[in-house]
Amino acid sequence: MSVWWECSFSVIGPADEIKRFRDGLPGLEQAPDDCPLWHSAKVKVSNAGFLCVEASRNYGGTSRAEQMVYEFPLLTFVGAISADMDPYRWWTFDGRAGETTWQEFTIEPTADETSPPDPTKEKAMVERLIAESRERLADEQAELAELEAHLGIVQRRLGLIGTAQSSGQGAAQA
Repeated sequence: MSVWWECSFSVIGPADEIKRFRDGLPGLEQAPDDCPLWHSAKVKVSNAGFLCVEASRNYGGTSRAEQMVYEFPLLTFVGAISADMDPYRWWTFDGRAGETTWQEFTIEPTADETSPPDPTKEKAMVERLIAESRERLADEQAELAELEAHLGIVQRRLGLIGTAQSSGQGAAQA
């Protein structure tokens, strides 16, 4: 079973090293084991000496963050990483001089998140969503009726203009 790792991180350092780092995204080319560090990466903010990146990969997320820090020892990294298989745990990291420091966080799921939904509450929620949808639909239908009425007025005006022009042309020809 695959595990997707999501990582958001910022990078600061000398502009030439930031450029070298950015030029290697999305996969930062190849790690020593011939696998990309990230399967996808998007730069969200870019300034001279600063990047903010959102990256993801299919397996081994923490080891790849460490590899990234190791390969760019002149840059400083700070970020957070999590895996889709465990939404209640995530890690933060900072990387300096090729070394990575980790801190792990967990939250306990609430009873609402782990227990099956209450059918009565679920029914009430679905009924509320239906009522809201019907209200939006009624508003849209009213707006459609107004637009169709306006279109009818515009078409009548065009008909009158066409009739007046035809009458004027007939009189000019006589």
